[in-house]
Amino acid sequence: PNIQMFLPDKTPKALHQTQAQHTIVYFWDSECIHCVRVTPQLREMAKRFSPDLVQVFAVNIESDRNLWLQAVETKQIGHWINVNDVENLSGYREAYDIWSVPTIFLLDSEKRIVAKMVTVEQVEQIINGRLGISTEL
Repeated sequence: PNIQMFLPDKTPKALHQTQAQHTIVYFWDSECIHCVRVTPQLREMAKRFSPDLVQVFAVNIESDRNLWLQAVETKQIGHWINVNDVENLSGYREAYDIWSVPTIFLLDSEKRIVAKMVTVEQVEQIINGRLGISTEL
């Protein structure tokens, strides 16, 4: 489902506005111990693809806007599409069944779910497979 949330400058941004062959929807929280491990992995993996192939739509779920903005800066993920919806006006929790983080979805260019509840490694394998890139050594 399309969800509309807010960028750091409080501008609305809809998920379906992303323009890439693959969109990674990453639900996270800056204080989540598992997110602390996964966020840098996702950042490095996403760097291996051009923005027309892969974009990250990073949905921060925490209620403290300042913590979110500080985390975007310190985790060096400002090039992602960073959004937040403190009051869940978008209904993202119900639409994507988000009750814990980190949670990763992979969408195709038509915003259809290709994979859900996957690891960073699985996302990269799926994208490489869809692009016909061999990951064997």
